[in-house]
Amino acid sequence: LDIVCQSFGSGNGVRVYENNRDGTWSPAWSLTGGNANYTVETSDFNGDGFPDFVCTRWYPNVSAFLGDGAFGFTPVSTGIPDLQMVCVDVGDADGDGRDDILCSIGSDSGVHCYRLDTGTGQWQDFSTGLPATGYYDMVQMGDIDGDGFQDAVIYADPSGQVFLGDGSGNWTADATWTMPAPGSASAMRVDGDTDHDGREDIVVQAEMAGGMFDRNQMKLFSPWLEPTALAARVVRMNGGEVLVAGSVTDIRWVTAVPPAQPDASVDIYLSVTGASGPWTQVASGTQDDGHYQWSVESPVVSDQCRIRVVASTGAASDEDVSDGDFTIILDPTGIEGGEDPRISVIAAGIAPNPCTGMGIPVLSVERAPCPLLEARLYSLAGRLMGESRPFAVPYSGPVPGMVEDLPPGIYMLKLSGGGAVEILELLVL
Repeated sequence: LDIVCQSFGSGNGVRVYENNRDGTWSPAWSLTGGNANYTVETSDFNGDGFPDFVCTRWYPNVSAFLGDGAFGFTPVSTGIPDLQMVCVDVGDADGDGRDDILCSIGSDSGVHCYRLDTGTGQWQDFSTGLPATGYYDMVQMGDIDGDGFQDAVIYADPSGQVFLGDGSGNWTADATWTMPAPGSASAMRVDGDTDHDGREDIVVQAEMAGGMFDRNQMKLFSPWLEPTALAARVVRMNGGEVLVAGSVTDIRWVTAVPPAQPDASVDIYLSVTGASGPWTQVASGTQDDGHYQWSVESPVVSDQCRIRVVASTGAASDEDVSDGDFTIILDPTGIEGGEDPRISVIAAGIAPNPCTGMGIPVLSVERAPCPLLEARLYSLAGRLMGESRPFAVPYSGPVPGMVEDLPPGIYMLKLSGGGAVEILELLVL
């Protein structure tokens, strides 16, 4: 993971730092100058699989940027008012797999939700029912009522309110709360279900008067409804998302766990062939905290990917599968320059074929953008079957160190090196 940050106040702008994977960071991109408030959020607004971000930098009032996967960012703010953005959050308000923006706009311009029209490159207002006027210190998105649609949580010192979303840009005013006076905002998060009732909760920190000095007070607000049965629900990836193989992202879910049952543990599975599987395990026995940081490993480029979450307490179990397909693609920016950045394969197969229990992958590679290649063999369901030792190019012969007892079936051989990737389909008879 890399870092995007902005300077709260004046002058330092927005900066992106690349993770060097050794505990150090290198400057990768910057937009200097201007003033900024305190929130910045990363997301994928246009569904290309690369991280974008939205920030509260102003003067000039350009807040949203699309990333190209190579630390390049292009401003895209048409449709968003040319006013100071007070605070911002992101979430998939319309359920298409691409995140949208919830923000408070300065000059007492209220709270607005915007979704990006990828055809025109303009932001569309998606805010029917949200306050069109007033100053709001903090905004968050989350599923407060557990219906699968994102809701809006907004705060104006010292009071907060929930607006329930219907996935079509309509928001209905719902619950309210008030913090102890003066209630000056310092932080608010909607990012998980602390009491496991299947609904996300609200955490607020605000200033409270007392004695000679004010002090911060933190409160948690829950839409608690006691669960009667164990239930699991996939939140992300739930359909429409685009992921780049090798990237890092979050799988998210919520569970409703009856108080009489012990804490749940969660198993996570991936299918690259739709809702019927077969399934490859991604995580086993992970904590039921609603988040799993996933390094996206898939040998198959597929637009039929699903996640299955299985929650178990010992007393009961329940599972849920993504509502729709999401996509895993290869990174088109990962190939570096040169006369020919591709891996040139002359032939690949299994020998002998048909085989009687001793089949082994063989291949002939003419050239590659690096002196050494590595190979991984996967089943069609995405299960890792074997890994090679690094081998020099050009090469012709059995894949070094590879499994030798392949049963009949279809396999994917993934070659990688120098930023290039080649995926080959092998058939064992």
